[in-house]
Amino acid sequence: MAKASICLVYLSYTPFGTGYLNDFIASYKARVPGIEHELIILFNGETKDVDIQPFIKILYESGVNFKYLISPEKFDIVSYFYVAQVLKTDYISFINTYSVILHDNWLLYLYQNVMKKDVGVVGASGGWGDFGHNDEYYGNIKSILRFKINPTLIKKSIFFRFNFYPQVPPHIRTNAFMIRRELFLALKYPKVKPLILNFFIDFSKSKLRSLCFEHGRQGFTSQLVDKGLKAILVDRFGKGFEMPNWPNSKTFWHFEQENLLVSDNQTRKYQEADEETKKKLTYAAWGF
Repeated sequence: MAKASICLVYLSYTPFGTGYLNDFIASYKARVPGIEHELIILFNGETKDVDIQPFIKILYESGVNFKYLISPEKFDIVSYFYVAQVLKTDYISFINTYSVILHDNWLLYLYQNVMKKDVGVVGASGGWGDFGHNDEYYGNIKSILRFKINPTLIKKSIFFRFNFYPQVPPHIRTNAFMIRRELFLALKYPKVKPLILNFFIDFSKSKLRSLCFEHGRQGFTSQLVDKGLKAILVDRFGKGFEMPNWPNSKTFWHFEQENLLVSDNQTRKYQEADEETKKKLTYAAWGF
């Protein structure tokens, strides 16, 4: 594959159908990226059982220049590692299935910030943690007591204790971010803990391992910070925010998210919520 300075990788999870791809391509055409790049559509999911021709038809009819790859993996992060090994480029910007571009020069702004000294990764959104300990993924002691003896919640509580405790750390979200390709490939894709369970369960084929990479204790943002590198949130004006100042970016689950560069299902969830729910989501992301 020809070398490009920047590759933009859009992950299309095929079991969801073509709707999200339609939305992304419409936004991609409507918003000037501001910098030269190569667009890669990365299909993942149960690709053996899905006909990708309807997706390809949409892409050709859109008139955009693109190449596509099919990941042998089902989940997002392991698919990102796959494509990073295949591509020969300096920088990769990953965009997930739900994402819609909101403003012009969005890719340029990400690039301008990731080029700065001591910056490891830049993203369109992030948070200081999950202060609500979302029961959907992790469970917690209160939820176990509330539902009495619930095996599913007990299992989730164990996973939370070993992978996220005492709380989810500050992290860049993996819906839209940019990083040096070689730096990304140098990151560890940590196994789900307790490690002994990996002998019985194939967590490489589990969403939980992707969640651990994004915002677990050994997640990729934490790995970069441990290397002395910065994680920067970038707003619609191209301004970069260092971790202590992330809430002021007005990009994720705070204010009206009015400076958000790239939306996704979670930012739209906040946008469509009532005021009480918004307060709960703000607390979950920022602790206030």
